[in-house]
Amino acid sequence: MISTGYRCPLYDGGALSTDDPSQHDQPEDHPRPVSQRDSADAHGLKWDPGTATFQYANDQRASTLWFHDHTLGLTRLNVYAGLAGFYLLRGGECDLPKRALPGPAPAFGDPPGTRYHEIPLAIQDRSFNSDGSLFYPTSREFFDGFAGPYIPTTHVSPIWNLEFFANTMVVNGRTWPNLEVEPRRYRLRFLNGCNARFLILKIADSPTGLDPES
Repeated sequence: MISTGYRCPLYDGGALSTDDPSQHDQPEDHPRPVSQRDSADAHGLKWDPGTATFQYANDQRASTLWFHDHTLGLTRLNVYAGLAGFYLLRGGECDLPKRALPGPAPAFGDPPGTRYHEIPLAIQDRSFNSDGSLFYPTSREFFDGFAGPYIPTTHVSPIWNLEFFANTMVVNGRTWPNLEVEPRRYRLRFLNGCNARFLILKIADSPTGLDPES
């Protein structure tokens, strides 16, 4: 059993704060999320404002999973900003015996310079502004050119995009990453952490990933 806490301070008007009503000309009857704190109070759970506690039994088979924030109406922004990570379950009858696969994996408290042979690789797509900050579209018009009318005249939100494909791939948050490896076996844990993009991965002899005969 794992218990984890969560604190979500109010957005401060940063680049990804596209859902802050004060930053948009939204009508008064624009849909708003239901307060999760009010829901918790109804069940006798007492949280401080902006916090929550979740419990996970971890009773499924050994697996490569991932977790990410799921705030109602803000999931896409929080995942894009980096609130996501691996959640690896080990042990049990479905797992392989110890040392059957390469290790160790990164762990909290490892000293600098530790050599890892189990490598988690979170692959995501991101776009950047000229100053290096993250770019994310702030209007529905960016997606398909639809400039309105929006809610309440229609059901279309002025800020939500059906999907977003960024133009730069990152691995574990880094653009153009590289890893020095030894002549030995490695265990690679792959995660497609993109907001909307499907990935097709392959082993390439060329650094560009292009077929030299094409």
